[in-house]
Amino acid sequence: MHFPFTPRVRRAFLVGGFALGALAAVTAATAGSESVRIRLAGAPFTAGKLATISVTVRPVGVSCRATVHPLGAVGRALPVQRARKGAAHWQIRIPAKAKTGAWLVSVRCGKAGAATLRFTVKPVVSPPPPPPPGDPTIAAAGDIACGPSDTGFNGGKGNGQLCMQAATATLLGGIAGLNAVLPLGDNQYECGETANYAVGFGPTWGRFKAIEHPVVGNHEYGDAIECTKKTDAADYFSYFGPAAGAPGQGWYSYNVGAWHLIALNSNCGFITGGCGAGSPEETWLKTDLASDTAKCTLAYWHHPRFSAGPDVGDDSRTGALWSDLLAAHADLVLVGHDHTYQRFAAMDVNGNATPDGLQQIIVGTGGQEHAAVPIPRPTLLASDNTTFGVLKLTLHPTSYDGQFLPAAGSGTFTDSFSGTCA
Repeated sequence: MHFPFTPRVRRAFLVGGFALGALAAVTAATAGSESVRIRLAGAPFTAGKLATISVTVRPVGVSCRATVHPLGAVGRALPVQRARKGAAHWQIRIPAKAKTGAWLVSVRCGKAGAATLRFTVKPVVSPPPPPPPGDPTIAAAGDIACGPSDTGFNGGKGNGQLCMQAATATLLGGIAGLNAVLPLGDNQYECGETANYAVGFGPTWGRFKAIEHPVVGNHEYGDAIECTKKTDAADYFSYFGPAAGAPGQGWYSYNVGAWHLIALNSNCGFITGGCGAGSPEETWLKTDLASDTAKCTLAYWHHPRFSAGPDVGDDSRTGALWSDLLAAHADLVLVGHDHTYQRFAAMDVNGNATPDGLQQIIVGTGGQEHAAVPIPRPTLLASDNTTFGVLKLTLHPTSYDGQFLPAAGSGTFTDSFSGTCA
């Protein structure tokens, strides 16, 4: 096996480089004042990438020979290095097609002795392929970011069960060709405060603010036992600006590719006229749907119309909105509020399965915490309350593909599905 290499003496690795990467060391000494210690900067290494091997030696000034090879294979020699100041360094490039798994580096430095260190070489990870041209990709989740007073905040990193907004944001960053992000409400806990947006949502999901099209949740209105007073969600509207729709309303629509997307406000008790038939919001929705010429339509808001979660249950307040969307042959509804993932079959106004109905997907998995296990019901096709993540949708001109993607360190649940627009 051939190793292209560029031998260099790099004192930066000895002084500060080790603090930036994973470290490992093995020492073999022949006397109290004689030793050889191997250190690896940045291990485990990735095939095709540069790797740095450093050796500290006592006494100084000896010559060091090194070999590197996969476990069980014949070692290949690296150029001899003289440890003039008690250190020798080699920089090699692990071949891109090299065997991955356990490797060994062995070093012998004159009378100082020898040492061997086992390390790992990881395979090359290819970036996710971009979606086909003309087929945009969107991602959605609600119930996202903790505030710093939360016991699981952990500097914004979460603890695996709480405050995992950084992990779900990292997941968003790995979706190639992402065209839009849909925060589904309760985007910042506990009460949507500007100060908490600055340290919770902002550094994580806020990285995608330029393509975010949010809806407002009950916590943004202070409608939760953790909030000392109810508000008009002013901090939410201030943070997102025009992207959130008109303050006091929060509903708007736009197009992504061949699809028409409609953002609605399900906090019916906090908006003029509520959400019922004849209300300003419902009247606006009817007008918007009447002018909608797209083959495919997706609507989204915070509170589920139907939920199998025992903590939430069905919510009839958005029944008129559901009826209007159903009559207009809309295709998908995305919601949050229930801190679970639930994918339903297409349903009618009463929640019964029907081929001509609306398919609703609850994605309350943005990171804040998990809710109780959903109770099985005939229309519930998939559910989970163990894994944080986001829903990825690829929007084709007359159909869609969906995937629930799990965030690293939070669970392993996945789901995938496809559908055709009405």
